[in-house]
Amino acid sequence: MIASVIAHLTVNESTFEKALGSIRENYHVEIGELIDGRLLPMTIEANTADELDDFHRRLCTLKEVEFVDVVFVQFDESTMNPAS
Repeated sequence: MIASVIAHLTVNESTFEKALGSIRENYHVEIGELIDGRLLPMTIEANTADELDDFHRRLCTLKEVEFVDVVFVQFDESTMNPAS
């Protein structure tokens, strides 16, 4: 599963990078370029929807993050229910 989010930061990107360190130990996160000095796009890879939810919750608890917009989520076809 892959998700794209935009973190609305309350601080600059370098401070956020330090805060994100512990999350990076458990998730594969690709960070894009900072937009307008406080919007930071990220792409997250996870094995399950629960892992994505956990990542989102942990990201939202960082004091450097004001809000997180979920922009896109791609579910693995094997996790989706077939049409009835």
